Formats: sequence, structure tokens, C-alpha cells
Amino acid sequence: MGARRPTVCSVSGFDACGVVTNADVRRLLRQLPTTHRDAKVLRSIQYVDSVRQETDPRRVRFTTYQVFGEYSVDEPSGEGHATIYRQHPTGNPNTFWLRHCILHELGHAVYHQELSGSDRAEWAKRHANAVTLYNVQSRAADEHFCNLYAAYVLRHEFVRARFGNFYSFLRERVFEGKEY
Repeated sequence: MGARRPTVCSVSGFDACGVVTNADVRRLLRQLPTTHRDAKVLRSIQYVDSVRQETDPRRVRFTTYQVFGEYSVDEPSGEGHATIYRQHPTGNPNTFWLRHCILHELGHAVYHQELSGSDRAEWAKRHANAVTLYNVQSRAADEHFCNLYAAYVLRHEFVRARFGNFYSFLRERVFEGKEY
């Protein structure tokens, strides 16, 4: 009996966004390690064609801007879900940032569902040592991880050049040695 193929997370709604399609998102996800796109890590990723302003009082103090995406976990099942929102009231003018948002939200799933406790502790230690040097908006270790997770895929050389202390961690512990 052969190994069972992992169930890939569902992708929906992106055909309405105007800059990427559901098929484009599936192609983006296929570039990633199989475990990252497994439904056990992220059950679904969907696009909602509306602008969402930040309303969470814990987050409003950091930003008055709109929310581009959010990651949530269904408590009873433990399944992760990501929602991506319209970037601008008139549409989605920037494919790069929409793809970054998709990968950022997937990064939350990888951080919380896929990384081991010791890997999260190691990341937090590296993050604490570097947070005063750059990336002021990424005060939380998981947000910092998600930003660099997306950048590793989309701007690989930038991450290697500017964030060398995180680069090897991402390459070896997160992306299974793959470079983009």
C-alpha cells in the first residue's frame, strides 16, 4: 500500500479579486514544502472582496489601517483558516502585496501548527535580539516570522542579504533546504 497523499488546503474566492485566480494561488502553494499546504496545517484560504478595518482593541493600538488578511483556528477541530481581504477600496492594484499577504497568513499556520516548540523558542530568541534593529511593526515573534516567511519566497535574495541571522533558520528548519 502506497503512502497516502496529504490533503491540500482549499482555495476559494480569488477569481473575484482581479489580480490572481484560485489557480494562481494553488500554483503559489505548490512551490512550498508539502507539509505547509497540507490541510492539517491550513484547512482553507479564501478571498473576501471587501475592505476590513481593524477593530480588535488589542491591535488597534498598533495600527489604524485596514486588515489585509487574518488567520484563525477553529477551537473544536484545531483547523486553521486564512482570509484575505481587498487591498484597497477600489480593488487590488498590487499582485506582489496580495501574494505577500497570502504567504504571510500561511506563515501563521506554519508557525503555530508546523514548527516545533523548540523551533518557536529559537525563533523568539533570535527575534528578541533583532527587534530593536529593524522591523518595528513586527513586535511579536510570530508576526516577524510571517513577514520573513513571505519575503523568503517572494524576495529571497533580500532576506539573504538583510536578514542573514534568520535566513539559515528559514532555509533549514522551515523550507527544507529549498531556496526560491
